[in-house]
Amino acid sequence: MFSIEGTVERENLCNQQQEIKDIKKAIKAKKRVSLYAPRKHGKTSIAKNIIIPEFAKEKPSLPIYIDLYKVEDLDSAAKRIKSELRKSLEEYMSQSEIMKQKFVSLVATIGLTVSIDPVTALPTLSFNTTSQKQSVDIYQVIKLLRDLEKNHNLLLVFDEFQDIYYVKELSAILRTEIQHMKCPMLFLGSRMALLSNIFNEPTSPFYDFIHEEIKWKQITSSAWLRYFNKHLKERGSSITLKAIEKLLEISQGVPKTIIEVGDHLYRTYKNKNFEEGSIPVAFEDIASKRIQGLRHVFSKFSKNEISLLKGLSKFDYFNEGLTSAAFIEATGLAASTAKDVATNLLRLGYIEEIPDKGLRVSNPLFRWMLLRYDI
Repeated sequence: MFSIEGTVERENLCNQQQEIKDIKKAIKAKKRVSLYAPRKHGKTSIAKNIIIPEFAKEKPSLPIYIDLYKVEDLDSAAKRIKSELRKSLEEYMSQSEIMKQKFVSLVATIGLTVSIDPVTALPTLSFNTTSQKQSVDIYQVIKLLRDLEKNHNLLLVFDEFQDIYYVKELSAILRTEIQHMKCPMLFLGSRMALLSNIFNEPTSPFYDFIHEEIKWKQITSSAWLRYFNKHLKERGSSITLKAIEKLLEISQGVPKTIIEVGDHLYRTYKNKNFEEGSIPVAFEDIASKRIQGLRHVFSKFSKNEISLLKGLSKFDYFNEGLTSAAFIEATGLAASTAKDVATNLLRLGYIEEIPDKGLRVSNPLFRWMLLRYDI
């Protein structure tokens, strides 16, 4: 079967074996590495379903995954790190291991509480959920990471790391607090321009911080052909290379969308050979079922945001600049308005900028509907 819900399990990933190998090698060498790929390309799936579980197998290893998507200020960042840290402790540390930690810092920082089991008379640990609503000191939370490193083989994974760019103080605080940690760190990001600013600008606190930048390679048509036919065989079906190439063209190579189309073909048909013409039909079938949901989403958008999305959907990629005559003509927006609206939609993830190509609508299925339906 094709997996379309949440992160993708290892057995359902298509290729990316070289990236996985490179990440493992860097972690073993205790390097700090960055990995860029557009959203919905599988970075999080690889980190959460392959890298982290394998790292956790060797005790006393402790992987900590921290998603920084849409953090807005120091308080929200501190609460996010605290929440993610609690999840890691609950999943990868036993109660006896937690008891060995500096108990006061755990209680104060992440709301750990101790009670006596009435049957066994032994101490039991739990996390106080009400503490999640309390204010959190960013310095205390990060200090706890350093404390945990003293007794554990730590791995820090920061997802959507580029979003710290919008919280100026956070970059300086994080760099100051983690720069002396010896553990491997993996920084994942979906916006190349912002990641580049964070790691390569001489004025940035994280300048010259990472040891290696791992390259994300586009999955080839031949790899997708093998992947599709492996799954479609279960339904007595198959797909041609021409059909795969058409799918890559319409989906712009976005793995999430490619797998969604595969799932539709798998569930809808039996004993069928899918050719090039099957792909637009599949896109239209999926779009017709989702258009009402998209209209509901867009009902919350401003008129200018919808105008920009519709205008941008006319291009595979737009690389002439937001203030260009072509963009103004396509969107019907003034140059200054288009720039402000695009900045907001970039932050929200509805559009994205692909290096050496330009801006595009992030979700190819959304783009398909924007071009063909009255939104």
